[in-house]
This record gives sequence, structure tokens and C-alpha cells, in this order.
Amino acid sequence: MTKAIEAAARRPIGTTALTSGAWTDFRFDVELAPGDEDLPLRPLLQVDGKPVRIDDIAFVVWDEPARGEPLAPGRSYRR
Repeated sequence: MTKAIEAAARRPIGTTALTSGAWTDFRFDVELAPGDEDLPLRPLLQVDGKPVRIDDIAFVVWDEPARGEPLAPGRSYRR
């Protein structure tokens, strides 16, 4: 499985520079092409530079409403 992940194509969705020593919120939005909604996503967070501490990271999926239902947040996956 590790080799499959390493060899998989990567599509960067954004970069940001964070200030050291300060709490900073950041987010990236992923726009999927029609038909790609069912493809598995493997978020990769690459940190360059000094060691960092990460707290409360969440990957949130916003589902499209079905049958005229109102817009609402989808599922939230935390690790």
C-alpha cells in the first residue's frame, strides 16, 4: 500500500506560509470535476522547515443537497 500511495499522481491544491509561534487557521477548497466526486482523496500535508506541532486537524466534506433539501454541512472526518 505504501508504494501505491507514493506512486499515485498528486494534484496540489494550495500552499500557505504560516508565522512561527502563532496559532493560525488555514483552509484549502478542492473543486472536483464532474464524475470525480467518487474518487478517493488522500490529503497530504507537507511541512517544510523546522519541526511543527499540529492540533485539531479536520478534513470536512460538504455534501450537495438531495431532493430539494437545504444546504447543510456534510461529514467531518477528524484524526
